[in-house]
Amino acid sequence: MLIGHGQAWADFYSGFGDYERGDYAAALAEFRPLADAGHAFAQLYMGVMYNQGYGVPKSYSQAVMWWKLSAEQDVAIAQYNLGVMYEKGEGVPRDYRAAAERYREAAGSGIADAQIHLAGLYANGQGVTQNYLEAAHWYREAADEGSAEAQTGLGILYDEGLGVSQDYTTAASWYRKAAAAGYAAAQFNLGGLYAEGLGVAQDDKQAANWYRKAAEQGDALAQYNLGLMYDEGRGVPQDDTQAVKWYRRAAEQGESSAQYNLALMYNEGVGVGRDLTRAYMWLTLVTQSGSEEAGIARDTLADSMSEEQITEARRRADRWAATH
Repeated sequence: MLIGHGQAWADFYSGFGDYERGDYAAALAEFRPLADAGHAFAQLYMGVMYNQGYGVPKSYSQAVMWWKLSAEQDVAIAQYNLGVMYEKGEGVPRDYRAAAERYREAAGSGIADAQIHLAGLYANGQGVTQNYLEAAHWYREAADEGSAEAQTGLGILYDEGLGVSQDYTTAASWYRKAAAAGYAAAQFNLGGLYAEGLGVAQDDKQAANWYRKAAEQGDALAQYNLGLMYDEGRGVPQDDTQAVKWYRRAAEQGESSAQYNLALMYNEGVGVGRDLTRAYMWLTLVTQSGSEEAGIARDTLADSMSEEQITEARRRADRWAATH
């Protein structure tokens, strides 16, 4: 470097303090000369500022340029950030192989997010030969460090017997750790194991409990399943109003099974006032997703509706589809 080592770090920490306070112009004034002189962490933050548009026009290509310089000096976060850019195709052409190489560099330094992304590439065979054993290895590395996302990923592999022997008890153990940390996907999956009695004693109350936790975080499948449990009175008191509530939430997120059940509730006036127009609207949307059953139900429903009602239902379906 052209700047004395001690002074360089003093200037970097001065810039970092400005960055933390949100004074990006001052941070940039400190970081840029350091980055130009080869300071790896100044280069890292130059990349961050261009990636986010902090004090400079947002530019993914500039972010990539600075992160490449930082990554070449073995800054693991820069290596991980580069992997993300290659995986998303931001600032560079999408290249899963390059993403995997960068993730592997950062994963070896213990960056949990890099380990998780690398595991995902191995699980999906993107940029690398599909290898569930490798996926399990990298998920476990991050899971052992407490990553709820990795714990869930590892749980799924045990749940499905991919790269490891199928073991519902172990799957439940990993899901429970992530679920306790509030990770919605793990809560949903754990609810499913309780509903089916896989790896745990069958318990509808526990299933409903975990579905609810995930549903309240916006998980559409959990919302649908919770609606179904209220519909059938499994693990919760039978309650058509609550069933409609959760079906509607999942339906609004595009969950077709929830849209179909909600349409039936509107058609029958169960848990909600009877409304053939809304029933037809939801059935139309499900039909558009490829359900022949919904198409038959919609056409049967049309026999009880006026042309005005059908026209309005179609208009609502078109408007919903255009905004979701």
